[in-house]
Amino acid sequence: MPSLSDCDSDLKDLIKRKTKLQKDSSRQSELGDVIFQIGYNFYQKGYYKEALEEFESALEVRKRLHGNVDIANTHRFLGETLCKLGNDLDRAKFEFDRYYSITLRINDLVEIQRALTTLGNYYMSLSESKTKRNQNLNDAYSYYLKSYDILDEISEKRLVDSKEFDLMKARTCLNCGKFCFFSINFILLYDLKVY
Repeated sequence: MPSLSDCDSDLKDLIKRKTKLQKDSSRQSELGDVIFQIGYNFYQKGYYKEALEEFESALEVRKRLHGNVDIANTHRFLGETLCKLGNDLDRAKFEFDRYYSITLRINDLVEIQRALTTLGNYYMSLSESKTKRNQNLNDAYSYYLKSYDILDEISEKRLVDSKEFDLMKARTCLNCGKFCFFSINFILLYDLKVY
């Protein structure tokens, strides 16, 4: 873990709050949120091992409280962090699957859309290696299309404001474009026998 002197003041404050909250069993929900925020802070700064530890701790606390959306998002960031570390992609997939299954169970369309996009991104990153490239590209495309299909229902039900919706749609279109670009390059390389 980076030394406390290396951390910015917001992170130092969060770490102090975490220490204080760990002593107060009546504020476990707040503790889970603070631990998650610490993990997210580390994630944003590129301290992925530290982020992983914090997300794992946040998950333990949140599971005791049964906060489904919070648990789902913690699984998501565990998977994201594992992908950044690159050393346990099977566990990352497990975490993404847990994220998706929880969002389906609670029927949160916004989180379902994000979970599908996350799974698409996971398979896109796997397709960059030569192993099962076609299958990974197909899986990525499938998840991206499902993610795109949900956008109409999110818009109709006005589940997010227009600015957030526009960002969700733009990201989804960008992912589909990324898929197309990667697929075309893969086909060209395959046809030219470069790969």
